[in-house]
Amino acid sequence: MRLTRKRLCSFLIALYCLFSLYAAYHVFFGRRRQAPAGSPRGLRKGAAPARERRGREQSTLESEEWNPWEGDEKNEQQHRFKTSLQILDKSTKGKTDLSVQIWGKAAIGLYLWEHIFEGLLDPSDVTAQWREGKSIVGRTQYRYWLY
Repeated sequence: MRLTRKRLCSFLIALYCLFSLYAAYHVFFGRRRQAPAGSPRGLRKGAAPARERRGREQSTLESEEWNPWEGDEKNEQQHRFKTSLQILDKSTKGKTDLSVQIWGKAAIGLYLWEHIFEGLLDPSDVTAQWREGKSIVGRTQYRYWLY
């Protein structure tokens, strides 16, 4: 009984290895399937098939770069501009109710202040031993110390 169980396990391991090699062969050396010429798969809106593009001049191809994130980038810039204006408007109104202090030694605090809060540090010299920043958002005052 033991001999057959041992043979069965050996057979399953050998079968697993063969299947793994077969799958690796197909992943790395298998033929790449091309989309049929008549199907719209693989073509974006307004793009011409390769046969039609061959006749065009190179200069029109080079000037025609498509950026799928262009709209998102413009929206993000507009949003940042609007929020920075809102922050400036809010910061000039009234007295601050809350005060938040952020003390930092590590780069994560600096990242929070410069990239999340988009605050400035004084002195701006990176090698300074002590740097601090102050920002007022709404009725909350944020202070950051980097030491």
